[in-house]
Amino acid sequence: MEEPYELLERWNVSQWNDGKAFHTSEPVYPARKTVFAEGEREGLPYPRSSEFEKQFIRYLDTQAEVLAYTRVLPRMPLRIPYHDPQAYLRHYTPDLIVETAEGHFLLETKGEGWDKQEDTPAKVEAATEWAQKVSLVTGQNWTFVKILQRDFERFGRLRFSQLLLASREHR
Repeated sequence: MEEPYELLERWNVSQWNDGKAFHTSEPVYPARKTVFAEGEREGLPYPRSSEFEKQFIRYLDTQAEVLAYTRVLPRMPLRIPYHDPQAYLRHYTPDLIVETAEGHFLLETKGEGWDKQEDTPAKVEAATEWAQKVSLVTGQNWTFVKILQRDFERFGRLRFSQLLLASREHR
């Protein structure tokens, strides 16, 4: 039986890790709107193998609506449990967290093929449910959105809120 959720501590994306940078050997992007404090960081680590995700974080820095964002880095304690098609317990980690005046967004940015993977529906359902529960517990709006590369290529000149809406409607 699932235990009821209880808010233990209120947390804001812009307060993550008290603004202290993580050491990384990965290439970094000198992000302006990252959650890490300006004087404390060299930048936000780029993803190793996704040119699309690199383009997307550069896009986030240009968006007036975006207050802060981060890639979900391995040290961050965000693991969303789900059951794969064989009923094994797995943990899903979205790519990004973005904060706007309208709320917080868990974002999954993926290229072609992600929607065709057999465990994708379970990941999407778990992340959507997680966002709904966190919204109820915190009183802040959290939303899960997947943005596929083809949608970003088509709608990437739109404002962030319009891109999110277009990506959801385009399904």
